Amino acid sequence: MTSQSVYCVQITTLVNAKEKPIHSERTLTALVRVGQAVNLAVERFVAVGEAIARDNPEIQRDMCDACRDARTAGICCID
Repeated sequence: MTSQSVYCVQITTLVNAKEKPIHSERTLTALVRVGQAVNLAVERFVAVGEAIARDNPEIQRDMCDACRDARTAGICCID
């Protein structure tokens, strides 16, 4: 299993929530806010990861790859 598929599995519940019929404007608003909050948390996490990568050249490539995968997963939450 690739790292990107692991991230996608971890957010399956949030993504699947979008596939269910939305019954009210309130529910839609809540789902949008949750997606935005998750994306914001991922962006903060990625910023820390990128800082660690800059300070540690020996892990820089792997850390940057992980940050890119995390950012992609975070964006899935707001689409």
